[in-house]
Amino acid sequence: MDIPMGFMSGAPAWIRAAVILVAGWLAVRLAGAALSRAMARANLDPTLTAFARRALSAALWLMLLAVVLGTLGFDVAGFIAGLSVTGFVLGFAAKDALGNLAAGILLMVYRPFGVGDTVSAGGVDGVVREITVTMTVILTEAEVVTVPNSKIWGGPIKNKTRRESYPAS
Repeated sequence: MDIPMGFMSGAPAWIRAAVILVAGWLAVRLAGAALSRAMARANLDPTLTAFARRALSAALWLMLLAVVLGTLGFDVAGFIAGLSVTGFVLGFAAKDALGNLAAGILLMVYRPFGVGDTVSAGGVDGVVREITVTMTVILTEAEVVTVPNSKIWGGPIKNKTRRESYPAS
């Protein structure tokens, strides 16, 4: 896969690859910054923003690696096929972790509770101390409990702090 570069068409492959790498590095940084600004404007959770930025960056770096290797003359079809198979296998092997991840993203988008709220969720009653992409930390009267987000999202969530803000029926 040779990228036509006009004025650089006569340059050695390693110089074209270096130019692509530098331009790609800049594009990855700009895309990450643009995503962060858009998510901040949408008032999304900072943890979700950081996760999305890392995921975008990883995907763009893998694509950039394939383009640079192709420019250097390597056959990248096997590399891309290998990434596909690896993604499938890892996704299947880590389905519980991916379920926690999806539930964490949903918790951050819909915000049924926040840090400092008193909740009953995932079979635990207490005050929320931390919400991450994969787990939520709840302080009970006796202990600190780490609950997987899939367990919280998969059951009823009672937010006792926000109860006063809902109209009485």
